[in-house]
Amino acid sequence: PKAMIKGTKMAFPGLKKDEDLANVIAYLKQFSK
Repeated sequence: PKAMIKGTKMAFPGLKKDEDLANVIAYLKQFSK
């Protein structure tokens, strides 16, 4: 977001659970086919 609209901020503390990270990766892989 910061690169698209100057002056904005987006805090993302990360994913705490390995399962959550795996789910996000699986979700994103759907779009890379």
